[in-house]
Amino acid sequence: MFDFGLAKELKPQFQVDIDQYKGRMETGSRRYMAPEVYSSDLYGLPADVYSFTVLFWQLLSLQLPFKGLSLEVYAHKVYVKKYRPAVKRNWSKKLKKIIVKGWDHNPSRRPKMNDFLLTLEEYLTFCY
Repeated sequence: MFDFGLAKELKPQFQVDIDQYKGRMETGSRRYMAPEVYSSDLYGLPADVYSFTVLFWQLLSLQLPFKGLSLEVYAHKVYVKKYRPAVKRNWSKKLKKIIVKGWDHNPSRRPKMNDFLLTLEEYLTFCY
């Protein structure tokens, strides 16, 4: 995966707790940005899980997430109203569950990246 130059190094001087860093809204692409990063709250690895989940949804659905929303409407729908794109009915229960957990508004409820990848591995093994 590529970050298109938008990645931010998690420098020790910005760390405030275990896996918690001082946030900046200017980091990343808003379409894939976790709510805590947008709000300039503390963030950590769960923010990457959120971003990966949105990208994963895009790959599965073959659609651009949040397409056509202005910045103001997007911010209100996604960060205030907690709107997320619809998961397809025909996707497996496990995929739907990990996607919904992966872009949860609350970072502490998101799975670890390893759990996400294990679910994908299990799904792919079952499919083939």
